[in-house]
Amino acid sequence: MSDVPEPPMVVRVSAVAPPKKPRPGFWEACLLTFAYWISLLGLMLAVIVVATVWLAVFGDKDDLKVKPGADPNDMASLPPALRGAIAWSFPAGYLGGLIFSLVVLRVVVGRGWTRAIGLRRLPPFHLMLGLLALPGFVVLSDVLAQFVQPIDALIQRLTGIGSVGDMNETLRVLLQDFHWSFAVFAIGVGPGLVEELWCRGFLGRGLIGRHGWFMGIALSSMFFGMLHLWPPSYVIVTAVMGACLHFAYVTSRSLWVPIAMHMMNNSFAAGGGGFSGTSIIPELNQLLPGQVPSDINERNKFLNYQRDITTPHHRVRWNWLVDLPIGTGKPLLGNSGKMLNRLVGGWQVAGLGSLASTYLTLPAGLFSSGTKLETYGYKYPIQDCTSGACYPGYLWYNGYIPPYRINSVDPKTGKPNGYMGIPADYKPGVQPMLPYPADYLSRSAATDP
Repeated sequence: MSDVPEPPMVVRVSAVAPPKKPRPGFWEACLLTFAYWISLLGLMLAVIVVATVWLAVFGDKDDLKVKPGADPNDMASLPPALRGAIAWSFPAGYLGGLIFSLVVLRVVVGRGWTRAIGLRRLPPFHLMLGLLALPGFVVLSDVLAQFVQPIDALIQRLTGIGSVGDMNETLRVLLQDFHWSFAVFAIGVGPGLVEELWCRGFLGRGLIGRHGWFMGIALSSMFFGMLHLWPPSYVIVTAVMGACLHFAYVTSRSLWVPIAMHMMNNSFAAGGGGFSGTSIIPELNQLLPGQVPSDINERNKFLNYQRDITTPHHRVRWNWLVDLPIGTGKPLLGNSGKMLNRLVGGWQVAGLGSLASTYLTLPAGLFSSGTKLETYGYKYPIQDCTSGACYPGYLWYNGYIPPYRINSVDPKTGKPNGYMGIPADYKPGVQPMLPYPADYLSRSAATDP
């Protein structure tokens, strides 16, 4: 027999340690998110305080003067220099948030944090799908905002906390003196990158790993909403939008997709929402001195407040449905057999209609003639014979009609070729800068006005 011992029938294997759960857990997420918020908000406040002290010591005293009787909660009432400092605090604050996020990700997640949160590759196909879904993302946020808006008034009545006003209007006033590219950088690029790194990349990874998909996405979206502070409706909307962004994150397995969607959504709002100085409200130096208000809100109202002519004055809509009296049990062919009834029975006729009245809109290319505008309605029935055939109508108001077309006839055929039935004392309320003369058709090109 060999002296080599036989191997044992049972081999004891040392226990394998279970894999560590990803971080952060809920309470660690609370603590670190509070520190993240402090780093972001603290740097914003530091920029504002430093700028205010600098203006008070080295600047003009008028730079910090608030308009007498102005509402302190109204952003438009703040001095332009202070508004500028607040605007610059946005990119500064998000720079602090970015540095804090990168440090925490490296320390907590580890050296391979970019791979762990899906930040290494840029998937073009998923990125395209995310951007195609962006319009629906925007519509959903607007609809949800309208739905939860009454919550603000309820909480304000219960707590006595005043309203902060319209967030979009506040940002528009704050950034109106800056180029649109600054608004995109401060409102779009900074929040889109930093908030996604923190809420989806860092918080989402740990909370989903510990609490599952549903609860993890719900908790990280809750943190995302709470970072937006106030008003309550804004917190709710951003939390729901955070869940939508997280869905894009987990389905694409790349953090670049929610980052791009977040950036584009905010950038469209910043660049297209009137936040920048390139909006439809012109500066004072583009208008005649003393002819428009200097306050931008009053100037906006003076230049742009007008009736929406696309909305009818009155509108009535109706629809109807009629069963044809044909087939079994009906007045016509009531004794039809089964086969015949399948052909002629059960038919319906349906229709719909609408009736609308609109506002009278004057042509933009005409000028006042000095005669008062009058609306005649159905007082003067006329005929439009300019095409050779005459069509009935009404002289609705004293708009401009070329004099050579008023009750005119063709000198060769004697047939009417203008607007027939116009009153003899007709005077237009508007006219071109160079009105047509009554003998226009008999003139040559040399005398054409």
